[in-house]
Amino acid sequence: MLNTLILHFRDYFANDPSIYENAVTDLNTKLKYDEISKFLKKWQDPAEADQMLKVEKELFEVKEIMHQNLSDLLKRGENLDVLMERSKDLNAVSVDFYKKAKK
Repeated sequence: MLNTLILHFRDYFANDPSIYENAVTDLNTKLKYDEISKFLKKWQDPAEADQMLKVEKELFEVKEIMHQNLSDLLKRGENLDVLMERSKDLNAVSVDFYKKAKK
């Protein structure tokens, strides 16, 4: 995470060397970095700053959703088994009724 921050600073200052060239000659001058407050705010939230952590969080959420989907699917399967058993019982009763009614 710190490596990414350092690389971002390097890229920012490498794009315009005049920013730090004057600071080297005058050590009392502060380096101007307009995005520092936004960047620090972003880096205070590790989930936002670290892409791996963010991906792991999203993966965990997807895993939880899939567990819920599988649980719902198993419940539906059980309900279908009950319905199939009832339909078999109803079929047997209707066959018996047909045989008795035919007599």
